[in-house]
Amino acid sequence: RNLELEINLSGERDNTLASVLDHTVTSMGSRCLRRWINRPLRDQKTLQHRHQAIAEFEMTGIDTMRQRLQHFRSKKS
Repeated sequence: RNLELEINLSGERDNTLASVLDHTVTSMGSRCLRRWINRPLRDQKTLQHRHQAIAEFEMTGIDTMRQRLQHFRSKKS
């Protein structure tokens, strides 16, 4: 079996890596995730920063992090 990243062999988006991982709230987040899937990072320093961010998510929980980010989003409006 093949691992389809964004589009499966039938031309659909379901049952792909992107469809499994994409729990983003905004379309911008979804586009960013797809870009990361298709063009993975190679720079070690940037990868370390991303790993630190993931560790922060794990420590605080995704719901808490979404609430914090929502605060910034509502300030911009």
